Amino acid sequence: MNNSNLKSIYCIAISLIFLGFTWPSSASEKNTHLPAGWSILPKEKSTKDGNVEIEGFFSGSTIKAKAILVENKATNTFGLAVVTRPNQIAMIVKTFKDIVANPPSLSVIKPGKYHPTCLPEVKKCSAIIVKNQAIGLTFEEASGQIIYFNKNKFKVVHVTD
Repeated sequence: MNNSNLKSIYCIAISLIFLGFTWPSSASEKNTHLPAGWSILPKEKSTKDGNVEIEGFFSGSTIKAKAILVENKATNTFGLAVVTRPNQIAMIVKTFKDIVANPPSLSVIKPGKYHPTCLPEVKKCSAIIVKNQAIGLTFEEASGQIIYFNKNKFKVVHVTD
């Protein structure tokens, strides 16, 4: 091996080491494109042990989707963004306002049968069938929701109040 080849190998090795140390640590930073004005919710604005980002097979495909808690500082709005395909711009599937008293957190919900919270005037609420993994969105001690994919769109059902 001549000096020119060694220099090339050395430069490549140094470049790879540099990239390894500067590459973003979060999967969201690397692969998620949020709509204009939205950013990932800082971990400290979630519950103590809560998740601001989860992955699962939410749309039933074989490709993992990402659910991310986001914020729009200009409008003082928070939301749930979902990316169903790599390099796709995230969809904001749910928005909400105040999170100070009851910070949000995400979890992966297993497929199954779930009973929604009913309004007082409703005598009987039908259970919903969640066919794929779903997104659990909780607001600390205030409420819990399941966001699930059905008939080509995300739907929301309240399971605790």
